[in-house]
Amino acid sequence: MSETSAPPIRVLVVDDEPLLRAAFEALVNAQDDMECVGVAPDGAAAITTSRALSPDVVLMDLQMPHVDGVAATRAICRDASATRVVVLTAYDVEANLFAALQAGACGFLAKDCLADEVLHAVRVAHRGDSLIAPHLVKHLVQRVVRSVPAEPGTRPRHGSLATPLPADLTARELDLVRAVARGLSNDEVAAELRLTPQTVKTYVSRLLAKLGCRDRAQLVIFAYENAVV
Repeated sequence: MSETSAPPIRVLVVDDEPLLRAAFEALVNAQDDMECVGVAPDGAAAITTSRALSPDVVLMDLQMPHVDGVAATRAICRDASATRVVVLTAYDVEANLFAALQAGACGFLAKDCLADEVLHAVRVAHRGDSLIAPHLVKHLVQRVVRSVPAEPGTRPRHGSLATPLPADLTARELDLVRAVARGLSNDEVAAELRLTPQTVKTYVSRLLAKLGCRDRAQLVIFAYENAVV
């Protein structure tokens, strides 16, 4: 690595299956821009190891003994706001997706995804964006729609990370929220709304601050809980 190149993305791998831990560790270490700084076999070890190593990104399994991935994600995101968590799961995608995002995860992938998708998610998370595999967005919709209030702009009944719909939310901002909630990237939103990608990025940053959302993943939750889409 040259003196002017960026430091590698520091990744913590968490999975209770030894073979999967080893596979993800090898995958990460094979990249020029990443390094696996640690591994953990369960949620409790993940919390302890994350506190000790302060990784940039955590690849988090959900179904683990002792402390599960959702609880570990919540603790890690509470302890270190700079650490980003990408969740991988093979079970009950609909319920786990919603729980993981509420806990603070910024990305969610099914374990049967391609290796390149995992690496892309790590890079997206590291640069401060969120990633939900497009085919998983429908699961989030199905999970949230069952609990949203009947009228838009009211507080969700079950409690959430989202806030009530602000009265000063503009029509353009609502269009942007709807587009993000559909899983569109900045480039796709820009093309649809006839804006530049940089303008979309600026809008999204302002929306996150205005709505009290940590990232795009929470913006998706906000949109469905407040019946914006």
